Amino acid sequence: MIGMRHEKTNDLSFQNEHDGSVAHKTKNKVPFDSTKVNVMYSYDKEGNEKRTEYYRMKFKQDWGYAEKYLQTGELKPEDMKFAKNVSEQDKQRRYEYLRDLFNKLDKDKLQNGLDNFKNAPALSKWYLQQEKNKRQSAKKTHGKAEHKTIQPFMTNVIFFGKEDLELGNKMNKEDLDNRVKSFIGKFQEKYNIPKESIRISRHEDETHTHFHFTVLNWNEKTKHFNNKEMSSPHIIQEHLDMLENEFKDVLVKTRTKYTESKKERHKPLTEYNAELVSESKTKAAELDKISSELDNEKEQLTKTKDTIIRYIDKKKELIDVNQKLHNENAEQNLTLIENITNNKQSELELKKIKKQEQELTDKLEQAQINLELQKKRVLNDFTQFSEKVYQHKDKFLTEVKANYDEHCKKLNHKYIEQSENLKSENELLTTKINASKIELQELENDLIAGAEIKDNKVGVSAYSLDKVVKEIDLKSEAKIILLLNKIEQDHNIKINFDKRDEYKEQARIKKADVFETFEKFVTGFKVALDKLSAITKKAMTFGLNRNRNIDRTL
Repeated sequence: MIGMRHEKTNDLSFQNEHDGSVAHKTKNKVPFDSTKVNVMYSYDKEGNEKRTEYYRMKFKQDWGYAEKYLQTGELKPEDMKFAKNVSEQDKQRRYEYLRDLFNKLDKDKLQNGLDNFKNAPALSKWYLQQEKNKRQSAKKTHGKAEHKTIQPFMTNVIFFGKEDLELGNKMNKEDLDNRVKSFIGKFQEKYNIPKESIRISRHEDETHTHFHFTVLNWNEKTKHFNNKEMSSPHIIQEHLDMLENEFKDVLVKTRTKYTESKKERHKPLTEYNAELVSESKTKAAELDKISSELDNEKEQLTKTKDTIIRYIDKKKELIDVNQKLHNENAEQNLTLIENITNNKQSELELKKIKKQEQELTDKLEQAQINLELQKKRVLNDFTQFSEKVYQHKDKFLTEVKANYDEHCKKLNHKYIEQSENLKSENELLTTKINASKIELQELENDLIAGAEIKDNKVGVSAYSLDKVVKEIDLKSEAKIILLLNKIEQDHNIKINFDKRDEYKEQARIKKADVFETFEKFVTGFKVALDKLSAITKKAMTFGLNRNRNIDRTL
């Protein structure tokens, strides 16, 4: 991925120094190599390009020493200036570093870096004068001055993302420069930016290759600054698209296109419960795995314990052998001493040997005591560790099993309760459906028998309409109950009985509404029957007349 960011520049001289001569890393631990060659591109009013290769220094004061070196051909210790609290060792180390550095560098490229450093204030002054001139031009053209908060310069950094970080280092530098210059050229044409104000710097002396470029943020065609246009999000997206298009054939990854996130779907109860059961099974499997690992650790600890015991026994055997050898040597020494008792020198040696023997004996006893203490300490630590491991294991197993059993009980209780409710509702609905079928048949008979025709209008007896209203009321109540149950299921809520009765009463169809609607329906049905009867009569008359004409023809 390749990206670009705009940097706020309060001190233009500082930015020009950074781009062309000074790394400004005194407070930063970013790796820096003063021997790497950087490149700067600049343009005159005719659009002619100037390419400059140069070095940068890590510290601003190093350019003073570089100037003396270029003038005299060497750097002397007396040319160095330090603070009073700097040690002679640090002074010598600093001098040797700069002397060796200057001797490694190409003098022409070092001179170019020095020229960039010296020209930074003049370049900044030129930009400021351009700002003043453009503000006057904008006021003259539009009749009002540009707002003083508008920054007339844009400083930008072009960098490579994590996936393409090494691309800038490995890529052919000429090809890399041409791609960046092509992008900046399109950028300049899009906003009619004066080409002489463009400065492009490729930095190679830091960890990874990157570019800095500065432009005068002025549209020569419209005579105003472009800050407002360039700060909008869709314009920034356009800039990134333009930059990515120049490197599309070499990039490993392009930037992510963000879209509006969709609202998360509400999971049905069955799916949620299935996930809980699956999660419980997964935890149970993990628990079995942990139990197996603990058993393996127990086995390993047992083996370690046996090894320690064998080691201690072997150590004890060696101590016994050593003691036996020591005793034999002591007996030999005593025999020797008895043979030279008449010699005073021998007596002194005997005393010395006895003293050594006693010291060795004391050391041996102390070693035996320490060995026993160490054995007890190791066994005690092992016992405590084993108790802690098994205590933790039993506690963990108990808690997980208890939680799993409790969860299963809750799920089973919930499923049984839901099943009973569904069974009761199903029986009730079945009863109501059977009753509705019987009543519907009776209603149809009553409608046929109860219809009356008065004053060219079809009416229905009150008795028949009462049955119709009752049937509609029952069907409406059944549908309302089904709808309330569906609402509870879909939204995972429970409606209390008072509210259910209130909702059923609000949705109930009144008798007067049924009478009025049914009278309109029946009246319209009568009119339709009259029209149908008239059409039938016409058709029959037409048929008789047609048959008569056919008979006459024959």
